[in-house]
Amino acid sequence: MPASASVEAKAKAKAKAKAKAKAKAKAKAKAKAKAKAKAKAKAKAKAKAKAKAKAKAKAKAKAKAKAKAPDRLRRCGRRAGRPLT
Repeated sequence: MPASASVEAKAKAKAKAKAKAKAKAKAKAKAKAKAKAKAKAKAKAKAKAKAKAKAKAKAKAKAKAKAKAPDRLRRCGRRAGRPLT
């Protein structure tokens, strides 16, 4: 009987170790996925900020160009509804 108990204990220990390794692998995979998602979100936020800055710069340049335009263009442009003479 003692030999049988020893084999049983070994099998139990082996199963426990296997379960521990499986749990460790699962945790590692979860952490990796979380890090990947975080990096993706960070990249998305960075791209959004870059696009916003680009749009702001474009609007600023447009306003500057509009302010520099001759008075005649501002008064007689397409938006004013009168043709340029």
